[in-house]
Amino acid sequence: MKLQLHLILLAPLACASLARPATITGGTTTVALDSSFVSLVTGAGITPAPVAPATLSGTTAMFPITGGDTTTGIIDHAGGLSFTAGTKSAVIENFVIDLPMLSLSGEVIANGGTPMMNVPLFNIGTGNQLTISSSLAGDLTAVFGAPDLTGTPVGVATVSPITATPEPAAFALLLLGLPFALVLQRSRKLH
Repeated sequence: MKLQLHLILLAPLACASLARPATITGGTTTVALDSSFVSLVTGAGITPAPVAPATLSGTTAMFPITGGDTTTGIIDHAGGLSFTAGTKSAVIENFVIDLPMLSLSGEVIANGGTPMMNVPLFNIGTGNQLTISSSLAGDLTAVFGAPDLTGTPVGVATVSPITATPEPAAFALLLLGLPFALVLQRSRKLH
């Protein structure tokens, strides 16, 4: 019984060591674009296109994840989307998802000018629903003369990060815990 008590007290420490932050090394974020948003954009004569390495196929946009970590909830991306109407253009790219703030920011380049960095682009709602932020809405109004699109649903994001392999120390802790688990299992069978 005394051994069981020690194992129960040590279990949270072992689990805490194993639940360490993981570095995000890749993956993708896919956005299923809302059909009404696509209609709104194309109906205004604005043509969307992917900015490599992002892709746009029908109403599905895919953005490569380039980094981040699970501790901060920050996820970095490459590529983006461009919007053009005649000689007017706006590019949004290099997205950063901030999970604690439920926002997605990035760079905005209007009409080929100087990039504006860390612009809040989308808010993240229930079910990963993306809506246009007031900052992006203002930029779209300035470039294209679009009406205020603040809060307009854009689509639903699916984030699929790949994390780095846990450090060897984490595996060592797991292996050290295995004999204790076996002893606990055996002692339960004896009682």
